[in-house]
Amino acid sequence: MSDQALISFASAVKANAALRAISASDKCADVDDQCDVAKQHGFDVHPHDFDNYKDGLLVEQADEDFFLKPKWWELVS
Repeated sequence: MSDQALISFASAVKANAALRAISASDKCADVDDQCDVAKQHGFDVHPHDFDNYKDGLLVEQADEDFFLKPKWWELVS
C-alpha cells in the first residue's frame, strides 16, 4: 500500500477546484474510476490504496463494489 501516493493525490484534490469537481462527480463514485483520474494526473494510486487506508476509512462497501465516501479527500491526512 502506498499511503504517500494517496495522501499526495488527496492534497492535489484539495488544492485544485477542477480536480475536486471531477473527484466529486458521479463518474468517480467508485475506487477504480478514481484511480483512473489519479493516474491521468500523474499519481500512482491503486484501488487497494483506498481500500486499505486507515482500515477502510475512505470507502463504503456495497455488495462486491467499493464506493468512495463523499469528499473522501477531506478524510485523508
